[in-house]
Amino acid sequence: MAHAGVTGSPTMAFSFDPRRPVTRETRRIFAEELQLATGELLDPELDPDGVVHSVRKRLKRIRALVRLVGPSGADGFKEANRSLRDAGRELSELRDAHICLATLDAVRLHCGPDLGSRERKDLGGLEQELAQRLEACREGSHYVPARNRAAQLIAPVLAWSQQIRLGRTGFAALAPGFRTSYAKGRTAMKEALAGGEPEAFHEWRKRVKDHWHHLELLAPAHPQATSAKVPSPVRLRFG
Repeated sequence: MAHAGVTGSPTMAFSFDPRRPVTRETRRIFAEELQLATGELLDPELDPDGVVHSVRKRLKRIRALVRLVGPSGADGFKEANRSLRDAGRELSELRDAHICLATLDAVRLHCGPDLGSRERKDLGGLEQELAQRLEACREGSHYVPARNRAAQLIAPVLAWSQQIRLGRTGFAALAPGFRTSYAKGRTAMKEALAGGEPEAFHEWRKRVKDHWHHLELLAPAHPQATSAKVPSPVRLRFG
């Protein structure tokens, strides 16, 4: 399955080629995704909004791969996962600024007919404040150091990934991580449905996305079994 980068051009498939050794394929996928993420981060010609969106998506895919191969003997996978998490956090402020504006627009659209003049004025002031925050996040003095820190956090993970040696071959190398991830998703589902807290639903959605990415990775090896399950986790948009 191909993915488009921030420039709109398709990237290599985010999936295992079942004809090739699983360790070699693991290294290839890590290298492709992490090199593309680093290239996007360090390209001064690219729009910051597009870079943050694209790189954060790549980091989520690659963290799912870390969780898939880690339990099979990929030493250092917990450290790699933390570095990728921290790289994503470096880019989160710009993402959060976008979400705040989008949320305000949704509130205005939903409540528009019921808003009084005072509420409209307050929302207008808040919109201006949030727009200023978004522009500040886009400024080079803020964005460039953040993107550089993210790239620095990615670099050792790329080096680590090219030294991975899985203890098994074929699907046996991926089965422990696949089962563990699926079990965590089931647990998260039960906790979300039992308690109903927004945080629990958010955790469930994260585990579903991990499972979705795992199906993407494994689809070429068994397309009949995965084709109906791969399309998208968008139905689990809570809030």
